[in-house]
Amino acid sequence: MKRKFPKPATNLAKPTLSQQLERDSSSKQVDPSQEVFTQSSIEKPGKGEDIQILHDVAQITAQSFTSSEEAMDATLEVLRRFLDCQTLFISRVEITPSNEIDGANQHTLKIMGVRNQGTSQPARGGERALDETYCHTIWQTHQPLIVEDSTRSPFYQKLLTTKDYNIGSYIGVPLIYSDGRIYGTLCSQDSRPRPLMQQPEKLELMQIMARFLISHIEREELTTQLREAECAQAELARKEREAHMEADRHLRELNAILDAMGDGMLVSNRDGQLRVNEVARQILSVIPDCKTLEEFLARQQERTVVWDENTQPVLSEQLPIVRVLNGEHLVGEKMVMVQRENAQGVKRFLSVSGMPIYDEQEHVNGCVLIFRDIHERYLLQRQTQELNTRFNEFLSIASHELKGPLTAFKGNIQLAQRALRRLMSQHQQEHDTSINLLEKIQRYLERAEHQVRLQTRLTSDMLDVSRIRAGTLALYMQRCDLKQVVKEIVEDQRQVAEGRRIDLELPTADIFVHGDAERLGQVVNNYLTNACKYSASDKSIKVTVITEGMEGRVIVSDQGPGLTLDEQTRVWERFYRSKDISIMSGNSIGLGLGLHICKTIVEQHGGSVGLQSTVGQGSHFWFTLPLSKT
Repeated sequence: MKRKFPKPATNLAKPTLSQQLERDSSSKQVDPSQEVFTQSSIEKPGKGEDIQILHDVAQITAQSFTSSEEAMDATLEVLRRFLDCQTLFISRVEITPSNEIDGANQHTLKIMGVRNQGTSQPARGGERALDETYCHTIWQTHQPLIVEDSTRSPFYQKLLTTKDYNIGSYIGVPLIYSDGRIYGTLCSQDSRPRPLMQQPEKLELMQIMARFLISHIEREELTTQLREAECAQAELARKEREAHMEADRHLRELNAILDAMGDGMLVSNRDGQLRVNEVARQILSVIPDCKTLEEFLARQQERTVVWDENTQPVLSEQLPIVRVLNGEHLVGEKMVMVQRENAQGVKRFLSVSGMPIYDEQEHVNGCVLIFRDIHERYLLQRQTQELNTRFNEFLSIASHELKGPLTAFKGNIQLAQRALRRLMSQHQQEHDTSINLLEKIQRYLERAEHQVRLQTRLTSDMLDVSRIRAGTLALYMQRCDLKQVVKEIVEDQRQVAEGRRIDLELPTADIFVHGDAERLGQVVNNYLTNACKYSASDKSIKVTVITEGMEGRVIVSDQGPGLTLDEQTRVWERFYRSKDISIMSGNSIGLGLGLHICKTIVEQHGGSVGLQSTVGQGSHFWFTLPLSKT
């Protein structure tokens, strides 16, 4: 609720003291070096009071004080000598933003100067809430306040300061800046009631001293603000000079860096002004004298000097610099490959990357382009790609061409073997000599079949590698039982490696995965073939199939020589074959492609491969596949 204040005193007698003071001040010459107060035997107002007041006030208003604090002390001293009161004080109202929800500011009254007689309160530096004091009325009204007897005023009688400071009567005048703001108050208070309305000269004297005092306070504050502004301006100028020097230093460093770069750099602002380093001048030999983008584009129209990778002319609106100024980011995969004609008329391949430069409003106001001469590297890369393409084509053609005759050869051998077995069965008892001959022929055919099988595997590996390199290795994915795939491959290997012990450990439940059953069988068969090849024929091999969480795992364990850590890392590489491990059974022919193919097949199924091996204790090759969710 808004506090209601009593109306300030009105109908005071018309002051005449100020007019007398003006006449007195203009008729006297005051020495500025003279002390503020003259020796006087007047202790209390009496006869000739106005003359003494005029004399001392004229002196004090003519003085120049070094600080507002000195002016306050002088003001209080003059008033003390001519106002019969217990306490004189000067206060300032300080405003502090409130943390409360309503956002109302907090007003505090702070005592800046005080003269007390027979009491210690209020004290210099003391503070209390403004609304607990008489000064609150002055703050609200900007008018003087006279209270002759606080006991007759219900409002002031209830104020805390009336009791705390034992106030019986009170005179207060506002200290108002020239712009109308209020600084604080100049106050006189006494413990006893006084007929202040009958003594208007006291109020007038306080108003005169208030105007004098606030002029000093305002001048000091303005002087302080001016000094602070000058200091701030000087500091700003110093920082600006330092910033210019730092910017110049960075610019020199940047220019040195740009000219030392191995790549060409071109910088353009939105207005078309160009900046190129030395390498760019050499690479972009057609524009060494171009200073603006308009000149640059005009040269492009004179003759075509930029082509794309396929030697097609690049239109002006498709030039990298134009595209970047339109907001495109030519970085990473969006880098541009162009051909540009140098000073000798030779076309050179360049890679061009670029980024727009944005202003504070995120508008494009320039760009940066980086040019790199990759002519030799690009030609070598293209040659390499062509060679790789031809090599892959060769592998594919060679594999197909080799597999055709081998397939027919294998079929004929199998037919001959079946015919020999029938013939041997019919004539076993009659022709022992012929049977011996036929048995030799049978062994020769079996060896031939083994060689054909080996040749078929080698050509299949070559064909798979060419497909992997070309990215055309096809998988026919469907839901299949990994346990059944492994079981069938183990049974086939037991027949091929006759007499070799291969143990199989399977779970009772089916293990369904989403994959190509034939390719997964190829992986298991390759693991088993290597295990048989690199371990002694009298050593057993173990195949284990288990589930681990949401994966199926297949492990092929042998008792071979084991692998070193370096070999364990490189064994999955294409064409890698260990030189320190000898073949212990089977045929030694191989291209070092099997495990590389296995790794690719498993990873294309979303699985992973690995091995655990200890030199002299064998190896455990494994692969995992995610289980099918449906």
